[in-house]
Order: sequence, then structure tokens, then C-alpha cells
Amino acid sequence: MASTELLAAEMEAFYRHYIDIFNGDDLTGFAALFSYPWGVVSGKRGMSVINDEAGFVRVFQKMKAGLKERGWARSAIDLMRAWPTGDDTGLLMADYSRHRKDGSVLERGRTCYTLRREAGATNRSRHQSLCLYGLLRGMTTSGGGLLPACHLLLQAKG
Repeated sequence: MASTELLAAEMEAFYRHYIDIFNGDDLTGFAALFSYPWGVVSGKRGMSVINDEAGFVRVFQKMKAGLKERGWARSAIDLMRAWPTGDDTGLLMADYSRHRKDGSVLERGRTCYTLRREAGATNRSRHQSLCLYGLLRGMTTSGGGLLPACHLLLQAKG
């Protein structure tokens, strides 16, 4: 197995890249980080499957429009930890916050990913991952309550 520190740094670099793209407006570029079909398990909605990039773009256009209506301007990584489990796999946990234009916090959450490098990849931009994306702490609503949610992202690539 390669150096644990090197693999962890590579995984963290991938997630920083992922957040940078998420914060932008290029949903096609964001969709290109994933393989399809892609599944999401979330709160009351249960399991949803996105079969292709066009479906992904439609879903994320709606999701990001909802965030923007609530005042979202960007997301930030508050805490990140990576644990390599092999040369091509690892676990990554990140606490994040969503911010308004004035810098105030809209909500906070936690995501957990299981990352897997795509076969033949020579750099992090060609990795795949099987991602478990869940708000383990929940997201705080404007009233102070928690929004329970859990997502399962299948075969994401970064």
C-alpha cells in the first residue's frame, strides 16, 4: 500500500476540488465527476436513481435553485478527515457549512464518502468513488431544528 499520508492527502484534494466545482455554475462539469446510474437515499424521498448526466443536471439545477432561494452563496469545508483503506479505496468524512452572501451560516452538515480510484487512473481527477453522503449531525433549520437526511451516491468519479 502506498503511503497512508499521501493517499489521505490525495483524497482530501479530490474533495476540495469537488466543493470548488459544486460552488460554481458548471453543472455539466459537476456531473462529469460521477458515473451512472447514480442513486440517492434521502429522508422522506427514499431511494432515487439518476440514470445519466442529463438527469443529474436536472436534479442539481433544482437543488441549487432551492439553495439560492434560501440565500445560499457557497459551501465551505469546516473539517475533513480521510482514511485510506487500500491503494485505490478510502473513507472521507467532511463537516461542511453553507453560507449566505453576507458570510452568515445558512446550515451545517456532515458527509461521508467511500472513495475508489478508477482503474488506470494516474491522477485524482480520474478517480471514481462509491459515496455515502449523509448528514450525520443533520442540518440546522432556521428555527434551530434538525433536518434528517441520508444520501447514497453510487459510482461517483472525481
